[in-house]
Amino acid sequence: MEKNFSIGFSRLKRAHEAAVYDAWFREQVQASIDDPRQSMSDEEVRAMFAKRKAALRQCA
Repeated sequence: MEKNFSIGFSRLKRAHEAAVYDAWFREQVQASIDDPRQSMSDEEVRAMFAKRKAALRQCA
């Protein structure tokens, strides 16, 4: 009986953790959608981080 309780508790805990993560993830997505700043393309972001990476390499 105790083993069944442990299995049931474990499943309930995972379901709760999944629900909490799902709510957090949906919040993050909605915050991104609602962000008033202008979006950047993938190419722009990659170029920006490539410049930062190159600058850091020169400093090292």
